[in-house]
Amino acid sequence: MKKRSTSKNRLTPHLFILSALIIFFSTPVFSQVKHVISVTKNKFTPQALAITVGDTVEWRNTDGYHNVNGNQTTYPMNPESFRNGDPASTNWIFSYVFTMAGKYDYQCDPHVGLGMVGTIEVEGTVDDGKNTLTVNFSGMNPHVGQTLWIAVIDKDSGKEIERKSEIVSVAFSMQISGLEMNHSYNVDFFADHNKNGTYDTPPTDHTWRLELNNVMGDTTLMFNHNTSFTDIMWITTSVSDLANSTFKLYPNPVSNKVTIESPKISSNSTLKISIYDISGKLKQQYQKSFSNKTDIDIHDLNPGIYFFDLRTNEYQKVIRIVKY
Repeated sequence: MKKRSTSKNRLTPHLFILSALIIFFSTPVFSQVKHVISVTKNKFTPQALAITVGDTVEWRNTDGYHNVNGNQTTYPMNPESFRNGDPASTNWIFSYVFTMAGKYDYQCDPHVGLGMVGTIEVEGTVDDGKNTLTVNFSGMNPHVGQTLWIAVIDKDSGKEIERKSEIVSVAFSMQISGLEMNHSYNVDFFADHNKNGTYDTPPTDHTWRLELNNVMGDTTLMFNHNTSFTDIMWITTSVSDLANSTFKLYPNPVSNKVTIESPKISSNSTLKISIYDISGKLKQQYQKSFSNKTDIDIHDLNPGIYFFDLRTNEYQKVIRIVKY
């Protein structure tokens, strides 16, 4: 009687490793960014959230008897179902990893009639050679309900990669895409503490800067609320700022001398001029009696990007210039 050889059914160590590598590289690899949604007082905060395929959403219930229901039986258009069951107690945490792109609706079953619903937009991943920054905020209790603005700026070129805003909850995340390998960035953000819709220097508004140096891939930064403020010289784009755009600054780019002009400002006004480099360091400062037009000599400044902070008792504007 012949013995049946089983050697053909066995993988040699090399073939086993090769098979494992093929399986690994043929399986989609997702990022692991976590987004936090607060479940309090018959409300999901934030109510609308944009994430990327592979991200985790974590709901944290700290007030009331609630649940999360995103089942396809309730919302047939959802690409996939998610649900944490019926509400049984408070202080629960429910996490779900979204692996399919599309729009998801969900609700709290006991309080859907009170408007306790939410939406999640899940975008597919696209390999464009760029990287994503995720900033996870925590301990933001002093600013809950306020608007937080964030911008990421390339340190070398001064180019603003992206700017966006979010309504603050105690803990939440924000993402900025388009970061390039080996580049360094300033991550500037402020909470509109006095709720006037525009940037005001701290401590009127609470403002911070994080530094991201030598990007090597998708990156996550953690920020816990503190009072170590930085005047980030935010260039506002609010309605009030546009209405008060009384200053002109030229030429731009400039070599040695820049002219500041404003026909709307009275001749007896005092103009304070502060010039900052791209890192936020004060380089020059002047205080002049202003009469429609004045020249500033900047030949001592090295070539680069600078911000002119122009202020009178009535107006304030920050203008970006390039010195060559």
